[in-house]
Amino acid sequence: EVRGEVYMPHEAFQKLCAEQELQGAAPFKNPRNAAAGSLRQKDAKITGSRGLSIFIFNVQQIRGKELTTHAESLDYLKSLGLPVSPALPRRSWILRMPSRKSNRSARIVPSSIFDMDGAVIKVNNFAQRDLMGSTNKFPRWAIAFKYPPEVKETVLRSIDVAVGRTGVLTPTACFDPVF
Repeated sequence: EVRGEVYMPHEAFQKLCAEQELQGAAPFKNPRNAAAGSLRQKDAKITGSRGLSIFIFNVQQIRGKELTTHAESLDYLKSLGLPVSPALPRRSWILRMPSRKSNRSARIVPSSIFDMDGAVIKVNNFAQRDLMGSTNKFPRWAIAFKYPPEVKETVLRSIDVAVGRTGVLTPTACFDPVF
């Protein structure tokens, strides 16, 4: 039993958006929404036509083989022909959390194949994971890091001001869309 992540590669996303525009439909805004919407289709033929990909990131259960590290499990999955994440190299790191005075942190280069909004850092050794345990919801041997939000320039077209029933003015900025 394995766990993985379904995603839409940039190339498949661009092809899908071009097809949607030809049919007069509004194109998806980003590959993440396109992948999620594709998986929710009731017609499996539509889902199959969307160019989705998957990578496997974890062995949940295994019988007949002893795996002692996460790296070993990924190598085993790869040897079975299952796709594992091509985005991040495996490294031995000692993480130090950035201080409040510093904005420096570990930098992981995002993938050019698919969009990523963060990374999960895991303890490699399964015996150490067992010792660390987990709460009802989260393992103590893994931590998620979110990348800073992407910043892009746009044009402010107008500021609309709405007047509430009590006379409170609420300004709303209207920008050009950013993709």
